[in-house]
Amino acid sequence: MKMNNLHHQLIIHWAHTGEDGYGGSAFDTPAQLVGRWESGGDMIRTSDGDEVAALATAFLWHDIAEGDYLMLGDVDDLDSATADNPQAIEGALEVRQFRKTPDYRGRYFERKAMM
Repeated sequence: MKMNNLHHQLIIHWAHTGEDGYGGSAFDTPAQLVGRWESGGDMIRTSDGDEVAALATAFLWHDIAEGDYLMLGDVDDLDSATADNPQAIEGALEVRQFRKTPDYRGRYFERKAMM
């Protein structure tokens, strides 16, 4: 599904890079993505097998991973003191499920992150 005209919102992405050595998670520097953000969403099944309600869904041009964080907004508006830790930022949500679905010709992909 080609969605050029619908991907126009700014979304901040923190890629999960592993553990921080102190029992917590480490994240890459926040990056700016363009996509479409929808509040609310469907019931999703987490990688642990739990069924939960999605708080938001983002449609993106780029692949991301479960465990990454997303937030609607401009990366330039982040407070530099907390910018590298999405777990400390109100409104940043953990990606609980990511789906990449091709169109019937396999030329375009719908990338859907559910948080």
